[in-house]
Amino acid sequence: MTTDILLSITQQLHRIEERLSALEPNPVAPILLETTHSMIDHLADATSDLIIEGPLSGRVEFISPSIAQLGYSISTVLYSDGFSFVHPDDLPEIRTILSHLPETKTATIILRIAHSDGYYIPFECRINLIPSNGDQTEPRAIIVARDISERIRTLQELQQSVDEKDVLLKEIHHRVKNNLQIISSMLNIQGHYFGDPHVKAVFKECQNRIRSMALVHETLYQSKSLANIEFSTYIKNLVNRIAATYREISHTVDVTILVPEVSFHIDTAVACGLIVNELVTNAFKYAFEGRASGQLWVTLIEHDSKYLLTVRDNGIGLPRGIDIKKSNSMGLELVMTLSRQLDAEIEIDKINGTSFTLVFSERSL
Repeated sequence: MTTDILLSITQQLHRIEERLSALEPNPVAPILLETTHSMIDHLADATSDLIIEGPLSGRVEFISPSIAQLGYSISTVLYSDGFSFVHPDDLPEIRTILSHLPETKTATIILRIAHSDGYYIPFECRINLIPSNGDQTEPRAIIVARDISERIRTLQELQQSVDEKDVLLKEIHHRVKNNLQIISSMLNIQGHYFGDPHVKAVFKECQNRIRSMALVHETLYQSKSLANIEFSTYIKNLVNRIAATYREISHTVDVTILVPEVSFHIDTAVACGLIVNELVTNAFKYAFEGRASGQLWVTLIEHDSKYLLTVRDNGIGLPRGIDIKKSNSMGLELVMTLSRQLDAEIEIDKINGTSFTLVFSERSL
């Protein structure tokens, strides 16, 4: 039986008792009153919950036999100060709740109640004001208290299990990042064995793609969430690392990153990160040929439940007649593949440089 149902039944029985007590002398009233008392006693005997009744001052004027689970007899607790059994740290809150009970009528609180052996047991207490029959000098309350120590123990075990899995997942992300960095280093070493600049450039681009994915796992390892990535920090670190790779060009380019604090699922973050990697890399490699300086922007805007991720430069622009949907460039082909993975639209603006805008919804994943 839930504490709410138990409390409701007990209240109803007390109301019946109060009304019978208020009746004019009637030969039936004592019989009904005795029956009501018997029902209250049977209810108290049948439940393992504590049922406590008394004035708001804390005096215990009724206690159910289940008090034995705390090592006390009824005679020990009856007419005692109920506050003396409550943990000292919980006293201010329960006193405040009882002082406001005439207005609030009902309340719920978790209290630590002393066992006779000296330790405390947590109880969830449902407190209700007993309606006055007109003769009461002090408001009274009835409390149904349920031992929740097992529930708390289960929650603690579940939390411990979750914490252990979090540690394990963080370690997995850390190892994946390390393995990707090893692969990147191997590509770097392998690239030194080739003299062809074109081959070296291909190896460098592969390294950047791997670093982009490694950065996701590094960000997850350092974050509180193991499923979502704070995208602003990730993109700033990614663009800075790409700029460092092409420092012979990037030092003449003014890079502006305008990305608000927003969290994306790892799948979204990886796809967007690889797209940004390709577009920023292409901008550094081709957009500013023959230019002494340039500007590059990476922005993210949320609009109508969709995100607009833009990489824009003021460079020389795309070659005439190029169709990125049919391009033989691996980078642009990767951008198209990843955009389909995101179920995104790509908008291209070739005025005053080149602008790629990816329109996508996080919910589409």
